[in-house]
Amino acid sequence: MVEGGIKLIALVGFPGMGKTSLAQALTAGSPFIEFADGKPNVLHVQAALESHGLGQYLVTEQNAPTMLAKLMCIKDGPRFVVLDNFQSTTQLRSIVPPNTAATIVATCRETGDCAPSWCHNILVEVMEPDESVQFAKLLAPSLRDEDAIFLTETLGHYALIIELACGHIRRTGIDVQALCRSLQITHDDIKTKAGEQGHVMIA
Repeated sequence: MVEGGIKLIALVGFPGMGKTSLAQALTAGSPFIEFADGKPNVLHVQAALESHGLGQYLVTEQNAPTMLAKLMCIKDGPRFVVLDNFQSTTQLRSIVPPNTAATIVATCRETGDCAPSWCHNILVEVMEPDESVQFAKLLAPSLRDEDAIFLTETLGHYALIIELACGHIRRTGIDVQALCRSLQITHDDIKTKAGEQGHVMIA
């Protein structure tokens, strides 16, 4: 896709599908800019500029979109830029310049009626069982096959929640069965919380 010249890729899906993790995995340490209410995080933009030789610019809330556009368009700049947490692909129209030099990977919760015509959408849905097991074992290599299967089935194959759970397992060494019991949530609970809140906290 990238080799074919596509410059704007939108990962579209409900909260909890793992769009952000996928974007970061695909772009391998590229600048990551989080958005809130359609506005870029000032500190993220400043850090990205500094890491690409543009530290002379001071980023403010007022000029952050302009500075971000500069980052995306500079010659010999980053190959990828991740733009995270849009409500709709329509918002990309006012953020991503058509002459971007970098390939932009954006995460959006829904497609919009007025998205840029050159935006390529990829729908991100609940993982297949085999995919979720492989994902869990990648994040927590010590997991036995049967534990990975039990964990991912309990968590409804939702990538974000699997990521959080595996991180907790790595940090604490907690037994998978004990973790799942402590969560006290069912597949339906997971689906509701992921759809309404975007995440489930694991202490």
